Amino acid sequence: MDEEKIIAEVQSCIDCMICLDVCDTFAVTQNELLSPNGRLKIVDKIFNNKDITQEEIKSIY
Repeated sequence: MDEEKIIAEVQSCIDCMICLDVCDTFAVTQNELLSPNGRLKIVDKIFNNKDITQEEIKSIY
């Protein structure tokens, strides 16, 4: 899968947000950074060479 396709898939998934309804981690923490959607937003920032915060870095590990 090439980079452009990955970016397009990430963007389409970010817009959906249905995953929040079934994500146990989000249900417990109410922290979007710990949800699939939050992680994809971080991936989107990385692919688009945008800065990510220390909190975002911690949330992906």
